[in-house]
Amino acid sequence: SRLRPPTGWLTLPEQIKAVIKLGERMAAQGWLALPSAGGLLMADHYGALAGLGELGRQGLLITPEYGPNLRLFTIITDYPFTVGQPLAFGVADYCETCQRCINECPAKALTEGHRRPGLYQWPVNRRACFDNWLGKGIRAASA
Repeated sequence: SRLRPPTGWLTLPEQIKAVIKLGERMAAQGWLALPSAGGLLMADHYGALAGLGELGRQGLLITPEYGPNLRLFTIITDYPFTVGQPLAFGVADYCETCQRCINECPAKALTEGHRRPGLYQWPVNRRACFDNWLGKGIRAASA
């Protein structure tokens, strides 16, 4: 059986259409608007800097409301948004001692140790992660 998102959630194609439509609406109002749905920007890092949540050891944004169960898209714009502040609610402290992600990562892409200064994230072997993702197929990795 195919996995379905919970009622009220958008599928990935619907999410991509929504970010493109939002970008088009912003551009129609005269703002610079370049939507990115393909990982051009490090959306999780920008989300953490904007105060949406904290980065976990696995490199994903973890929010108080949804945990790591969200997908972020970005729009490069000159719209004058109010800038948020980074949020701290215990994720980073927990990830310093928990080993679960390290032990269960099928690609062995996560390592022990402390966060890298400046980036506020732990080292992740992105190549190993991506190769594992490709080996399982996009459908399996996205499920």
